[in-house]
Amino acid sequence: MHALEGLQVYYNNSKDGDIYHTVVGIILQNIHKVKNCTIYDLAELCYVSPTTISRLSKKLGYRGFQDFKNNLINTIKNYEMLNRYVSFNAKAKYEDDLVAYLALMERQVSNLREDISVEKMDQIIDSIQNSKKVNFYTNGTVFSEYRFQGDLIMTGHMSEIKNSASEQLEDIKNLTEKDMVIMLAPIVSDAVDVNEIIRKIKERGAALFVLTDAYYPQFKKYADHIYCFEGDMGIIDDYRFAMYINLLSIRFREKVMV
Repeated sequence: MHALEGLQVYYNNSKDGDIYHTVVGIILQNIHKVKNCTIYDLAELCYVSPTTISRLSKKLGYRGFQDFKNNLINTIKNYEMLNRYVSFNAKAKYEDDLVAYLALMERQVSNLREDISVEKMDQIIDSIQNSKKVNFYTNGTVFSEYRFQGDLIMTGHMSEIKNSASEQLEDIKNLTEKDMVIMLAPIVSDAVDVNEIIRKIKERGAALFVLTDAYYPQFKKYADHIYCFEGDMGIIDDYRFAMYINLLSIRFREKVMV
């Protein structure tokens, strides 16, 4: 999850009257000013102490204010790339973005239908059934994970969703060989963080299932299960991830929740 999404999620899920809700609201209203702010400047802008800004940064999953600020600056700088619906190649191929978007969606569904393997899904489900805890590591775009998490809870598995690299690195410390991680790793994610997270998961002995929109040899090296596809490097790929998780959930219910 990039910094802007993290702010949006916190703001939408916190309550009026919560000091951090108020601070996040002010930051969102002044999003382009943050790059020039020190922690003291931002504290003054938000009418709070620097300590509150530091605590908010950690609540959002960062190591501190500077880590949060750097991520937010990068998000703003690369906003169009991180949030594009249609790739540059698709823009050139189709008459406009609306036509391109629908064509890409149709292609993703068609490709998913062609490359789906029930046998591989059953292997993943067997690994899930052999795991005590099954956590989702996402890039912040959570569609179908909540429903699958519900399936897991209903069948006696502990399950959490970790949306940021810092949350994931902290969670890894508690993993054991009895646990499993389902990790969504789109190419737009920070490859350095992703590689470190995957390596550390395997050091803990946990099972790992990676979904990615690119063919990373590093992922194949460490993953127990992997679902790769050639993505469009945009939001369309998130729907492909969601559809696969939905299909896995459907199969899980057929096999386990009967």
